[in-house]
Amino acid sequence: PLDATVGRHLEALVYSGPQALRVTTGILGQMIGRPASENAELAATTVADEALNAERHEGVAAFMEKRSPAWIPEAT
Repeated sequence: PLDATVGRHLEALVYSGPQALRVTTGILGQMIGRPASENAELAATTVADEALNAERHEGVAAFMEKRSPAWIPEAT
């Protein structure tokens, strides 16, 4: 049902890193109306630029340590 689909998408957004969401939103806005070849280059460049950021390292570390990343508040 629609509610379950929306819920899954919202949960994915909550667990995404804040910087990753900002970058993704920005790049999607830049892609509108551009040729696919330019979009592919823009995406590749952006991924390369973001590959070494601290948020990515925290996300990978959290995954490897089987814990939530720092940007997820602990349940109370």
